[in-house]
Amino acid sequence: MRNPYPRMAAVALPVLMAAHAAVAGDAAPMCQQLRATGATDIAKATLLLRAKLPRVPAGDAAAFERENAAGVPDARAGVRSPLYHVWLAGRYLDRATRQIGTVPTATSPVLRALMLADSANTAAGYVAIATNSLLLGASQRTGTARGESVPSDAQLGDYALDLQQISLMLNTLVMCNLRQPE
Repeated sequence: MRNPYPRMAAVALPVLMAAHAAVAGDAAPMCQQLRATGATDIAKATLLLRAKLPRVPAGDAAAFERENAAGVPDARAGVRSPLYHVWLAGRYLDRATRQIGTVPTATSPVLRALMLADSANTAAGYVAIATNSLLLGASQRTGTARGESVPSDAQLGDYALDLQQISLMLNTLVMCNLRQPE
């Protein structure tokens, strides 16, 4: 298995530098662009990642939905099947997609900026939960039944990179929305 961390660091460093520049004040055009299209770009990225996740059979998804609605703790529900964690990650990516950029249009610029920052911050929390779900699923792969489609190490590395990029975009969007208006 190859180590995905050098590749992740190579991709994340320019994004972190751009985020720092945005906060430092010399990247006002980047923040304007991010405010204009960032929510759409992030939603597209979460949908793309969601489509990459392994398919959870409909019967299993319905059972997971019932357990989740009944308040069964994630750790207990996930013991039965690592696919539970794949399903849960997908569910939280769906929530992040719906959350990002949901702001009433008839608000003052300051209130709108705060609401957009809150929306992006909430979506970042959902992305973090999705990340944790995939990690838990990966740790339980040894109990995988024959025929279950759980992510391989290479797939998990790719998902981790995608999640990291989405998280960085969300955090940058929060910082740009909390900046003083130009």
